[in-house]
Amino acid sequence: MAKKNLTRKKFTSDVSVIVAMYNAENFIAECLTSLLNQTLKNIEVIVVDDCSTDNSSAVVKSFMPQFEERLILTKTTRNSGYPGIPRNSALTTARGKYITFVDSDDFLDEDALEKVFTAAEKFNADVVHVEKCFTLKDGEVQVESTQENFVEEPTLETDDIGKRVIDFTQKKIFVVGLQQTFPPRFFD
Repeated sequence: MAKKNLTRKKFTSDVSVIVAMYNAENFIAECLTSLLNQTLKNIEVIVVDDCSTDNSSAVVKSFMPQFEERLILTKTTRNSGYPGIPRNSALTTARGKYITFVDSDDFLDEDALEKVFTAAEKFNADVVHVEKCFTLKDGEVQVESTQENFVEEPTLETDDIGKRVIDFTQKKIFVVGLQQTFPPRFFD
């Protein structure tokens, strides 16, 4: 069997933001507006429509001129019922040095991507996890976290894989957030 000639495609943005979308007509505009207003401008946004039955795609298309070719809309061939499949399909399209996932009903503070990108670059991080988020419940903004105690400063994890597995199983670390596309992904 012959080996494929694999080459690395060039990064064209600092961060690729992948948004899986299904019937998000009522909130995708707010999500895209928050991404459009990011202080980190060298980003691309890849929205994957998971076979929406509403006007979600039309709303996304209306934002394309504002993003000036930094917004890509793709569609799955059938509804997956889970955001992981659309997210994974976008990984082959992504050209950012880092990748992050944003839900179609989420929105980010205007400096969110700049802060995590700066931290990733400063510490040469493969993964940056943000543990706090703000949610709106019963008309009130609440701070939520995956941790019991908020960490205000960057925490670097050990290179000891055994310790990391133990910390992960004890819910001391979580692997979500901005992830560097390294080791390199290869394409045909």
